[in-house]
Amino acid sequence: MILKKLSVSKDDEMHPRRALTTDELRRLLSHTANADSYKGIPGRERVLIYRLAVEAGLRANEIRTLRVSDFDFEKGIVSIKAENAKNRKAAVLPLKPATSFMIREFLKFKLLHAKAFKVPEKAYLMLKADEKCVGIPYEDEQGSFADFHALRHSFATMLKNSGCHPKTAQMLLRHSDVNLTLGIYTHSLREAEQSAIDALPDLSLPTKEKIRATGTDNMSVNNGKDVLSVCLAKSGTNNQNKPERTGSLENCVHNVSDDFSSESKILGNVPVAQLDSALASGAKGYRFESCRG
Repeated sequence: MILKKLSVSKDDEMHPRRALTTDELRRLLSHTANADSYKGIPGRERVLIYRLAVEAGLRANEIRTLRVSDFDFEKGIVSIKAENAKNRKAAVLPLKPATSFMIREFLKFKLLHAKAFKVPEKAYLMLKADEKCVGIPYEDEQGSFADFHALRHSFATMLKNSGCHPKTAQMLLRHSDVNLTLGIYTHSLREAEQSAIDALPDLSLPTKEKIRATGTDNMSVNNGKDVLSVCLAKSGTNNQNKPERTGSLENCVHNVSDDFSSESKILGNVPVAQLDSALASGAKGYRFESCRG
Protein backbone atom coordinates (compact mmCIF):
# COMPACT_ATOMS: atom_id res chain seq x y z
CA MET A 1 0.00 0.00 0.00
CA ILE A 2 1.33 3.42 -0.93
CA LEU A 3 0.52 6.21 1.49
CA LYS A 4 0.28 9.66 0.04
CA LYS A 5 1.41 12.58 2.12
CA LEU A 6 -1.44 14.92 2.83
CA SER A 7 -0.73 18.50 1.88
CA VAL A 8 -1.51 21.16 4.43
CA SER A 9 -2.33 24.63 3.16
CA LYS A 10 -0.99 27.73 4.83
CA ASP A 11 -4.53 28.47 5.96
CA ASP A 12 -4.60 25.21 7.94
CA GLU A 13 -0.98 25.21 9.08
CA MET A 14 -0.74 23.36 12.36
CA HIS A 15 0.09 25.55 15.33
CA PRO A 16 -1.71 26.56 18.50
CA ARG A 17 -4.63 28.88 17.86
CA ARG A 18 -6.81 31.06 20.01
CA ALA A 19 -10.33 32.30 19.61
CA LEU A 20 -10.68 36.04 19.13
CA THR A 21 -12.75 37.81 21.74
CA THR A 22 -16.07 39.42 20.90
CA ASP A 23 -14.49 42.84 21.31
CA GLU A 24 -11.63 41.94 18.95
CA LEU A 25 -14.04 40.64 16.33
CA ARG A 26 -16.16 43.78 16.50
CA ARG A 27 -13.09 46.00 16.14
CA LEU A 28 -11.81 43.91 13.25
CA LEU A 29 -15.08 43.97 11.31
CA SER A 30 -15.80 47.63 12.03
CA HIS A 31 -12.37 48.74 10.82
CA THR A 32 -12.21 46.46 7.80
CA ALA A 33 -15.57 47.58 6.44
CA ASN A 34 -14.09 50.98 5.57
CA ALA A 35 -10.45 49.97 5.10
CA ASP A 36 -8.39 50.31 1.95
CA SER A 37 -8.11 47.42 -0.47
CA TYR A 38 -5.74 44.56 0.20
CA LYS A 39 -4.29 43.23 -3.07
CA GLY A 40 -7.40 44.34 -4.93
CA ILE A 41 -9.83 43.05 -2.28
CA PRO A 42 -11.88 45.93 -0.85
CA GLY A 43 -12.63 46.13 2.84
CA ARG A 44 -16.33 45.54 2.23
CA GLU A 45 -15.53 42.18 0.62
CA ARG A 46 -13.04 41.16 3.31
CA VAL A 47 -15.65 41.78 6.00
CA LEU A 48 -17.98 39.26 4.33
CA ILE A 49 -15.16 36.74 4.03
CA TYR A 50 -14.41 37.07 7.73
CA ARG A 51 -18.10 36.86 8.63
CA LEU A 52 -18.51 33.59 6.73
CA ALA A 53 -15.58 32.18 8.68
CA VAL A 54 -16.61 33.40 12.13
CA GLU A 55 -20.42 33.13 11.80
CA ALA A 56 -20.73 29.95 9.71
CA GLY A 57 -17.40 28.23 10.35
CA LEU A 58 -16.29 28.16 6.74
CA ARG A 59 -12.63 27.48 5.97
CA ALA A 60 -10.62 29.74 3.69
CA ASN A 61 -10.67 27.33 0.75
CA GLU A 62 -14.41 26.75 1.13
CA ILE A 63 -15.02 30.50 0.86
CA ARG A 64 -12.53 30.74 -2.00
CA THR A 65 -14.43 28.18 -4.08
CA LEU A 66 -17.95 29.52 -3.48
CA ARG A 67 -20.03 30.53 -6.49
CA VAL A 68 -22.88 33.00 -6.45
CA SER A 69 -25.25 30.10 -7.14
CA ASP A 70 -24.21 28.45 -3.86
CA PHE A 71 -26.24 31.01 -1.94
CA ASP A 72 -29.98 30.79 -1.42
CA PHE A 73 -30.93 34.15 0.00
CA GLU A 74 -34.62 33.30 0.28
CA LYS A 75 -33.76 30.51 2.70
CA GLY A 76 -30.70 32.24 4.12
CA ILE A 77 -28.32 29.35 3.49
CA VAL A 78 -25.02 28.61 1.77
CA SER A 79 -24.12 25.27 0.20
CA ILE A 80 -20.64 23.74 0.30
CA LYS A 81 -19.89 21.28 -2.50
CA ALA A 82 -18.33 17.99 -1.47
CA GLU A 83 -15.23 18.52 -3.60
CA ASN A 84 -14.54 21.82 -1.85
CA ALA A 85 -15.14 20.63 1.70
CA LYS A 86 -12.27 19.39 3.83
CA ASN A 87 -14.16 16.23 4.78
CA ARG A 88 -15.36 15.79 1.17
CA LYS A 89 -18.97 15.92 2.26
CA ALA A 90 -21.50 18.40 0.93
CA ALA A 91 -23.06 20.67 3.50
CA VAL A 92 -25.80 23.27 3.77
CA LEU A 93 -25.24 25.89 6.43
CA PRO A 94 -27.48 28.63 7.80
CA LEU A 95 -26.47 32.28 7.68
CA LYS A 96 -27.26 35.11 10.04
CA PRO A 97 -30.00 37.24 8.39
CA ALA A 98 -27.93 40.43 8.48
CA THR A 99 -24.94 38.69 6.91
CA SER A 100 -27.13 37.06 4.28
CA PHE A 101 -28.50 40.48 3.33
CA MET A 102 -25.02 42.01 3.07
CA ILE A 103 -23.78 39.16 0.87
CA ARG A 104 -26.86 39.47 -1.33
CA GLU A 105 -26.20 43.17 -1.85
CA PHE A 106 -22.54 42.50 -2.61
CA LEU A 107 -23.27 39.76 -5.18
CA LYS A 108 -26.36 41.21 -6.86
CA PHE A 109 -24.51 42.30 -10.03
CA LYS A 110 -22.51 39.09 -10.42
CA LEU A 111 -23.45 36.17 -12.66
CA LEU A 112 -24.63 32.96 -10.99
CA HIS A 113 -21.59 30.94 -12.10
CA ALA A 114 -19.11 33.63 -11.01
CA LYS A 115 -16.90 33.22 -7.99
CA ALA A 116 -18.48 34.92 -5.02
CA PHE A 117 -15.31 36.20 -3.37
CA LYS A 118 -11.66 36.76 -4.08
CA VAL A 119 -9.75 34.98 -1.33
CA PRO A 120 -5.94 35.02 -1.60
CA GLU A 121 -4.02 31.76 -1.26
CA LYS A 122 -2.43 33.10 1.90
CA ALA A 123 -5.59 34.41 3.51
CA TYR A 124 -3.88 34.53 6.88
CA LEU A 125 -1.65 37.38 5.67
CA MET A 126 -4.72 39.39 4.69
CA LEU A 127 -6.25 38.86 8.11
CA LYS A 128 -2.93 39.58 9.82
CA ALA A 129 -2.75 42.97 8.10
CA ASP A 130 -6.27 43.90 9.20
CA GLU A 131 -5.63 42.69 12.75
CA LYS A 132 -2.51 44.83 12.96
CA CYS A 133 -4.54 47.93 12.10
CA VAL A 134 -6.73 47.47 15.18
CA GLY A 135 -4.06 46.25 17.58
CA ILE A 136 -4.97 42.55 17.64
CA PRO A 137 -1.81 40.46 18.20
CA TYR A 138 -1.33 37.80 15.55
CA GLU A 139 0.57 35.72 18.11
CA ASP A 140 -0.04 36.14 21.83
CA GLU A 141 2.33 35.66 24.76
CA GLN A 142 1.37 31.98 25.04
CA GLY A 143 2.37 31.35 21.42
CA SER A 144 -1.20 30.96 20.14
CA PHE A 145 -2.08 32.42 16.76
CA ALA A 146 -5.05 34.47 15.62
CA ASP A 147 -4.76 33.27 12.01
CA PHE A 148 -7.54 32.72 9.51
CA HIS A 149 -8.43 29.29 10.87
CA ALA A 150 -8.69 30.89 14.32
CA LEU A 151 -11.88 32.56 13.04
CA ARG A 152 -13.38 29.09 12.86
CA HIS A 153 -12.19 28.47 16.41
CA SER A 154 -13.91 31.71 17.36
CA PHE A 155 -17.11 30.36 15.79
CA ALA A 156 -16.87 27.20 17.90
CA THR A 157 -16.20 29.22 21.05
CA MET A 158 -19.21 31.45 20.44
CA LEU A 159 -21.37 28.35 19.96
CA LYS A 160 -20.20 27.05 23.32
CA ASN A 161 -20.75 30.39 25.03
CA SER A 162 -24.27 30.59 23.60
CA GLY A 163 -25.16 27.29 25.24
CA CYS A 164 -25.22 25.31 22.00
CA HIS A 165 -25.35 21.55 22.54
CA PRO A 166 -22.11 19.81 21.49
CA LYS A 167 -23.98 17.60 19.02
CA THR A 168 -25.49 20.62 17.28
CA ALA A 169 -22.08 22.31 17.29
CA GLN A 170 -20.59 19.18 15.74
CA MET A 171 -23.07 19.40 12.87
CA LEU A 172 -22.41 23.12 12.30
CA LEU A 173 -18.65 22.64 12.48
CA ARG A 174 -18.93 19.50 10.32
CA HIS A 175 -16.66 17.48 12.55
CA SER A 176 -16.57 13.77 11.78
CA ASP A 177 -16.05 12.99 15.45
CA VAL A 178 -17.82 14.75 18.31
CA ASN A 179 -14.59 14.48 20.30
CA LEU A 180 -13.09 17.11 17.98
CA THR A 181 -15.91 19.44 18.97
CA LEU A 182 -15.58 18.59 22.64
CA GLY A 183 -11.85 19.27 22.37
CA ILE A 184 -12.52 22.85 21.30
CA TYR A 185 -15.21 23.18 23.96
CA THR A 186 -12.80 21.92 26.62
CA HIS A 187 -10.02 24.25 25.47
CA SER A 188 -12.38 27.20 25.58
CA LEU A 189 -13.64 26.17 29.01
CA ARG A 190 -10.10 25.94 30.36
CA GLU A 191 -9.35 29.45 29.10
CA ALA A 192 -12.50 30.73 30.82
CA GLU A 193 -11.57 28.95 34.03
CA GLN A 194 -8.05 30.42 33.94
CA SER A 195 -9.45 33.91 33.37
CA ALA A 196 -11.76 33.44 36.36
CA ILE A 197 -8.85 32.37 38.55
CA ASP A 198 -6.67 35.27 37.35
CA ALA A 199 -9.43 37.69 38.31
CA LEU A 200 -9.38 36.63 41.97
CA PRO A 201 -7.94 39.22 44.39
CA ASP A 202 -4.29 39.00 45.41
CA LEU A 203 -4.25 37.75 49.02
CA SER A 204 -0.50 38.04 49.55
CA LEU A 205 0.82 40.53 52.08
CA PRO A 206 2.64 43.58 50.70
CA THR A 207 6.37 43.11 50.46
CA LYS A 208 8.82 45.41 52.18
CA GLU A 209 9.80 46.75 48.78
CA LYS A 210 6.20 47.71 47.97
CA ILE A 211 5.82 49.44 51.32
CA ARG A 212 9.04 51.36 50.75
CA ALA A 213 7.92 52.32 47.23
CA THR A 214 4.78 53.94 48.62
CA GLY A 215 6.71 55.86 51.27
CA THR A 216 5.04 54.13 54.21
CA ASP A 217 8.06 52.33 55.63
CA ASN A 218 9.00 53.72 59.07
CA MET A 219 6.39 56.46 58.61
CA SER A 220 8.60 58.19 56.02
CA VAL A 221 7.82 61.55 54.48
CA ASN A 222 6.30 62.09 51.04
CA ASN A 223 7.02 65.42 49.41
CA GLY A 224 7.79 66.89 52.83
CA LYS A 225 4.32 66.04 54.20
CA ASP A 226 3.65 63.52 56.89
CA VAL A 227 2.29 60.26 55.41
CA LEU A 228 -0.08 60.16 58.36
CA SER A 229 -2.15 62.81 56.64
CA VAL A 230 -3.59 60.07 54.42
CA CYS A 231 -5.84 58.94 57.22
CA LEU A 232 -5.50 61.86 59.61
CA ALA A 233 -7.26 65.18 59.53
CA LYS A 234 -6.71 68.37 61.48
CA SER A 235 -8.75 68.13 64.60
CA GLY A 236 -9.51 71.80 65.01
CA THR A 237 -9.46 71.22 68.76
CA ASN A 238 -7.46 72.98 71.43
CA ASN A 239 -6.16 69.70 72.75
CA GLN A 240 -2.81 69.53 70.95
CA ASN A 241 -1.14 66.90 73.12
CA LYS A 242 -3.59 64.02 73.18
CA PRO A 243 -4.63 62.96 69.73
CA GLU A 244 -8.07 61.41 69.79
CA ARG A 245 -8.54 57.98 68.26
CA THR A 246 -11.90 57.47 66.64
CA GLY A 247 -11.09 54.70 64.20
CA SER A 248 -9.05 51.59 63.48
CA LEU A 249 -5.96 51.66 61.32
CA GLU A 250 -6.84 48.26 59.92
CA ASN A 251 -9.93 49.80 58.34
CA CYS A 252 -7.87 52.37 56.48
CA VAL A 253 -8.73 51.96 52.83
CA HIS A 254 -9.35 55.52 51.60
CA ASN A 255 -7.38 58.72 51.25
CA VAL A 256 -8.51 61.91 52.94
CA SER A 257 -5.61 63.89 51.52
CA ASP A 258 -5.31 65.06 47.94
CA ASP A 259 -1.55 64.78 48.20
CA PHE A 260 -1.40 60.99 47.90
CA SER A 261 -2.42 58.48 45.27
CA SER A 262 -4.47 55.36 45.85
CA GLU A 263 -1.18 53.52 46.41
CA SER A 264 -1.07 55.04 49.88
CA LYS A 265 -3.76 52.59 50.93
CA ILE A 266 -0.79 50.46 51.94
CA LEU A 267 -0.75 52.57 55.12
CA GLY A 268 -3.31 50.16 56.46
CA ASN A 269 -0.49 47.70 57.17
CA VAL A 270 1.48 50.04 59.46
CA PRO A 271 1.51 48.65 63.05
CA VAL A 272 -0.63 50.59 65.48
CA ALA A 273 2.32 50.87 67.87
CA GLN A 274 4.30 52.62 65.17
CA LEU A 275 1.41 55.02 64.64
CA ASP A 276 1.27 55.74 68.37
CA SER A 277 4.96 56.55 68.40
CA ALA A 278 4.66 58.89 65.41
CA LEU A 279 1.66 60.64 66.89
CA ALA A 280 3.44 61.15 70.19
CA SER A 281 6.61 62.50 68.60
CA GLY A 282 5.45 64.77 65.82
CA ALA A 283 1.86 64.55 64.77
CA LYS A 284 0.38 67.04 67.22
CA GLY A 285 -2.69 68.89 66.07
CA TYR A 286 -4.14 65.81 64.40
CA ARG A 287 -6.68 63.25 65.42
CA PHE A 288 -7.10 59.79 63.97
CA GLU A 289 -10.44 59.71 62.16
CA SER A 290 -12.56 56.78 61.16
CA CYS A 291 -11.59 55.89 57.61
CA ARG A 292 -14.38 55.66 55.14
CA GLY A 293 -14.36 52.35 53.29
